[in-house]
Amino acid sequence: MNANINLLDIIGKGPDAVRAFAAITLLAAADEGGLRIAIIRPAHPDWPNAAPEPGGPVAYTLKIGQPLSEMMFSLPNVTYRAARITSTFPVLTLEIDANGRTIRTNIQELSRLLSPWSVKTEAEKQAAFSNLSGAYEFPKPRPRREAFQSRRLGRIEPGDFDVTWMAEPIPVLLFD
Repeated sequence: MNANINLLDIIGKGPDAVRAFAAITLLAAADEGGLRIAIIRPAHPDWPNAAPEPGGPVAYTLKIGQPLSEMMFSLPNVTYRAARITSTFPVLTLEIDANGRTIRTNIQELSRLLSPWSVKTEAEKQAAFSNLSGAYEFPKPRPRREAFQSRRLGRIEPGDFDVTWMAEPIPVLLFD
């Protein structure tokens, strides 16, 4: 069984291809618009994007694809029955039926508890998976930057972007 599925290739073929893939692939789901797809795949325990060796140990990987991005999360070894995905901007919600219950989560929570960049033991993955609740924290707006006065440059105003500040032009005596 091939664990290395490029979801961006499927998404690039359009919503009908996404829905068709989800309809015929075990533990795959597409959102209503056919723009996002999730799949739970058996994988090699040491290489989450590779198929497990025949007769060898198995790990599970959740791959989520949406336009221009593909994410991967290492899941615990439990019995997976179904996956569903819904998108209500800005939250991509996943429901995973596993071990006789439905786990509800989202990418933000998965990134926090099952980060693909941190190595976790099976027990740590089990605990993190059990703690998935679907909680989502909306981003907090940044405070508006305030203008200030400089002795050399005069009044300095925040620009339209986070990295810019604007001041009145000043003459440089070296040039005409």
